[in-house]
This record gives sequence, C-alpha cells and structure tokens, in this order.
Amino acid sequence: MPQKISSAAVAATLAVCLSGCIEAPPPDTSPERNAFTPLSELEVIAVSDNPLEAIGSFPGEEPVKILAEVKQGPYRILAYASESSCGLTSSSDGAGSGKTHLASKWPTGENGATLHPGGPYNISSSDDGFGFLISMACGRNAMVIQYRSAELRDSGEAESRGHVSVDSTEGQSATSRIVVGGQKVRERIATQAEH
Repeated sequence: MPQKISSAAVAATLAVCLSGCIEAPPPDTSPERNAFTPLSELEVIAVSDNPLEAIGSFPGEEPVKILAEVKQGPYRILAYASESSCGLTSSSDGAGSGKTHLASKWPTGENGATLHPGGPYNISSSDDGFGFLISMACGRNAMVIQYRSAELRDSGEAESRGHVSVDSTEGQSATSRIVVGGQKVRERIATQAEH
C-alpha cells in the first residue's frame, strides 16, 4: 500500500539536504575589523615583581605577554595576552589585600558580545568580597576592563604603562575603565564612550 508523503515533509527533507551543500558565509573582512592590531601582535612591556611568571603559558600556546600595567590607589592591574586569549591579574595593598585573576579565550567566529568596537568579546568578572569589583571584556583586538572600589574615590589619577588608555568616573564608588589594545582600537572605543 503506497504511503502519502506530505509536501511539508518533502520541503523539510529538501531543506536539510540543501543546507549541507551550501557553504557558510565568508568571515567578516570589513576594513574596520582588519584595521586593528591583534593583542597577540603588540609589544611586551617589562614589569618588576611579575606575578605572571608562574602562569608561563596556556597548554599548546606561547607564554603570556604583559601588555599593560595600571596602578591606582592601592591597586595594581596587569593585562596580558597570548595567541588566543587574554587576561588580567590585580593585587592590592589596601584593606582587602586581595588578588584577582581573570582569563578568557577569544570568542570564535561571531560568538561573543559586541559591546565595543574591535569585538566580539567574551565577558568575565569577579568580586573580591571586600568591595572591589572587576570585569573584563576579552577580544582578539582589545580588552576592556572596568573596576570599582570605594578606595579609588580619593586615589587620584591612575598611572599606566603600555598599550593602554584609562579613564575614571567619579561617584559613590569610583569606577575606572582600562582599554588595552593598539592605538586605533583604543581611539574607536573612546569615541564610542563619548556618545
């Protein structure tokens, strides 16, 4: 006895067969995306008392490269990158004397958040339990780090070295934003923040 096959079933079967035959769209090669220097290609900066020496490298990758150092109040933040990831370590000689380490692989393809130019980004964050909050957006071309602590209110301007821009927002608990990356991507992120 012949079975009836609905036109919807035929269409669904045809769509599945065709989807395997169609190539994925080409990667985004827009001029802006390619205009930024990847973090892994930026020059290393030398730092004293390097807590990252213990990290060395991620499995199968070259050692991490320190790209920026920021000191503000009791806090010191080192931003680093490897071939396919980025991270930070922060330490404090203040009340909490806490240490924080965040690391993330770069997003693959178009996965990740598109919060800032130069993305996409993977996001990670931490709270040390003493009122120090820190978040990191990690992408192939830039890192955007924000941190907040009441201890920053009267700490003055941040001292920074490397491939970094720092800005602060005054408030109940001062918030600082660190952008790590090549000059072009830092300028684009700063322009976005102004709007």
